[in-house]
Amino acid sequence: MGESEREAIATRARAAEAAGAGGAFSAGIREPIVVCLLLAATFDELSGNPLHSIVLVGTAVALSIVRARERVTTGARPETQWGDPPPLLARMRSAIDRSSIPLLLLPAVGLALVIGWFDRYSVIASLAVAAVGVTAIALSWHGPLHDEPLEPVEPVGKVLWALVVVALAGWELTNLFLQPSLTTDSWAHPTLSVLSDPVLGSPIGRSLMLFAWLRVGWGLLRR
Repeated sequence: MGESEREAIATRARAAEAAGAGGAFSAGIREPIVVCLLLAATFDELSGNPLHSIVLVGTAVALSIVRARERVTTGARPETQWGDPPPLLARMRSAIDRSSIPLLLLPAVGLALVIGWFDRYSVIASLAVAAVGVTAIALSWHGPLHDEPLEPVEPVGKVLWALVVVALAGWELTNLFLQPSLTTDSWAHPTLSVLSDPVLGSPIGRSLMLFAWLRVGWGLLRR
């Protein structure tokens, strides 16, 4: 066994140990996005949306595990840090990295139109959205698709994004507590989900929102 192989095994062992419950909690609690997800999950549970809450908690846990692994393997080679993906995932990652937006535009539009025609929260629509989400997580779990460094966000950009997040969170929480109850919607004090109900109430609206979701997800997956 060569030196590089021993290094890879040792690094993965340390990463696995760090990704335990204690390491994941220690790493996750320092991440603002993880804290935000857990807070959102709490309010979703209080609002009577246990499924949404479970998804948000699962996402927070997954991000905490990833952050814990990164803390241990910072500076290691990508294949050492993340591990080698299974052959099928490796081929899919390579194909996505080489593909372009026009190549996937037609299937994305087709999926959005077909799934958008099903009722909101129907079994088929829910399973389709879940399948896309699980696939995206599996593809991204082994690290970035390419090794090109990302351009850092300018300070002005960070401030603007922070203002957007604070404004939306403030709107959501204020209107949530001004409703008759946490589980009763009110157009007098609409939350973001209430405002989106008319759009998602029609097949065309659902298709447009689903396509936008796929497009944003595609951009994040390619980063």
